[in-house]
Amino acid sequence: MRNLADRLRCDASYVTGLADALEERGLAERRCHPTDRRVKMIALTTEGVAARERVLEALSEPPASFGVLTASEQHQLRDLLRKVADADPDLARSRARPH
Repeated sequence: MRNLADRLRCDASYVTGLADALEERGLAERRCHPTDRRVKMIALTTEGVAARERVLEALSEPPASFGVLTASEQHQLRDLLRKVADADPDLARSRARPH
Protein backbone atom coordinates (compact mmCIF):
# COMPACT_ATOMS: atom_id res chain seq x y z
CA MET A 1 0.00 0.00 0.00
CA ARG A 2 2.99 2.30 0.57
CA ASN A 3 4.03 1.76 -3.05
CA LEU A 4 0.52 2.68 -4.18
CA ALA A 5 0.61 5.88 -2.13
CA ASP A 6 3.98 6.75 -3.66
CA ARG A 7 2.72 6.05 -7.16
CA LEU A 8 -0.41 8.14 -6.59
CA ARG A 9 1.72 10.84 -4.96
CA CYS A 10 -0.50 11.00 -1.91
CA ASP A 11 -0.31 10.36 1.80
CA ALA A 12 -0.42 6.72 2.91
CA SER A 13 -3.41 7.51 5.16
CA TYR A 14 -5.41 8.43 2.05
CA VAL A 15 -4.69 5.01 0.53
CA THR A 16 -5.73 3.44 3.83
CA GLY A 17 -9.07 5.27 3.58
CA LEU A 18 -9.52 4.09 0.01
CA ALA A 19 -8.66 0.53 1.01
CA ASP A 20 -11.16 0.70 3.88
CA ALA A 21 -13.92 1.87 1.55
CA LEU A 22 -13.12 -0.82 -1.04
CA GLU A 23 -13.11 -3.50 1.66
CA GLU A 24 -16.45 -2.31 3.06
CA ARG A 25 -17.95 -2.68 -0.41
CA GLY A 26 -16.43 -6.15 -0.87
CA LEU A 27 -14.29 -4.98 -3.79
CA ALA A 28 -10.85 -5.49 -2.21
CA GLU A 29 -9.12 -7.23 0.66
CA ARG A 30 -5.92 -6.66 2.58
CA ARG A 31 -3.31 -9.40 2.43
CA CYS A 32 0.06 -9.91 4.05
CA HIS A 33 3.11 -9.72 1.81
CA PRO A 34 4.34 -13.25 1.06
CA THR A 35 7.83 -12.62 2.47
CA ASP A 36 7.23 -9.80 4.98
CA ARG A 37 4.11 -10.14 7.10
CA ARG A 38 4.53 -6.55 8.36
CA VAL A 39 3.76 -5.27 4.86
CA LYS A 40 0.11 -5.04 3.84
CA MET A 41 -0.97 -5.47 0.25
CA ILE A 42 -4.39 -4.81 -1.22
CA ALA A 43 -5.94 -7.14 -3.77
CA LEU A 44 -9.17 -6.99 -5.70
CA THR A 45 -11.80 -9.57 -4.87
CA THR A 46 -13.75 -11.34 -7.59
CA GLU A 47 -16.37 -8.60 -7.28
CA GLY A 48 -13.62 -5.96 -7.49
CA VAL A 49 -12.23 -7.45 -10.69
CA ALA A 50 -15.73 -7.46 -12.22
CA ALA A 51 -16.26 -3.82 -11.17
CA ARG A 52 -12.89 -2.83 -12.66
CA GLU A 53 -13.84 -4.49 -15.96
CA ARG A 54 -17.16 -2.61 -16.05
CA VAL A 55 -15.40 0.69 -15.38
CA LEU A 56 -12.74 0.07 -18.05
CA GLU A 57 -15.44 -0.85 -20.55
CA ALA A 58 -17.38 2.32 -19.77
CA LEU A 59 -14.22 4.43 -20.06
CA SER A 60 -13.42 2.98 -23.47
CA GLU A 61 -16.70 4.27 -24.88
CA PRO A 62 -16.73 7.95 -25.77
CA PRO A 63 -19.64 10.01 -24.49
CA ALA A 64 -22.61 10.03 -26.88
CA SER A 65 -22.18 13.79 -27.25
CA PHE A 66 -18.97 13.15 -29.22
CA GLY A 67 -21.27 12.00 -32.00
CA VAL A 68 -21.83 15.65 -32.95
CA LEU A 69 -18.21 15.75 -34.16
CA THR A 70 -17.32 14.51 -37.60
CA ALA A 71 -14.69 11.77 -37.89
CA SER A 72 -12.20 14.43 -38.93
CA GLU A 73 -13.03 16.57 -35.89
CA GLN A 74 -12.72 13.55 -33.59
CA HIS A 75 -9.26 12.83 -35.00
CA GLN A 76 -8.30 16.48 -34.57
CA LEU A 77 -9.51 16.41 -30.94
CA ARG A 78 -7.51 13.22 -30.29
CA ASP A 79 -4.38 14.78 -31.77
CA LEU A 80 -4.79 17.99 -29.77
CA LEU A 81 -5.33 16.08 -26.51
CA ARG A 82 -2.28 13.94 -27.23
CA LYS A 83 -0.24 17.11 -27.83
CA VAL A 84 -1.39 18.57 -24.52
CA ALA A 85 -0.64 15.31 -22.68
CA ASP A 86 2.82 15.06 -24.27
CA ALA A 87 3.63 18.59 -23.07
CA ASP A 88 2.87 17.68 -19.44
CA PRO A 89 5.89 15.94 -17.86
CA ASP A 90 3.78 14.18 -15.21
CA LEU A 91 1.37 12.79 -17.79
CA ALA A 92 4.22 11.77 -20.08
CA ARG A 93 5.92 9.89 -17.20
CA SER A 94 2.75 8.12 -16.14
CA ARG A 95 2.02 7.00 -19.69
CA ALA A 96 5.58 5.67 -20.03
CA ARG A 97 5.23 3.47 -16.90
CA PRO A 98 3.88 -0.05 -17.37
CA HIS A 99 0.54 -0.52 -15.55
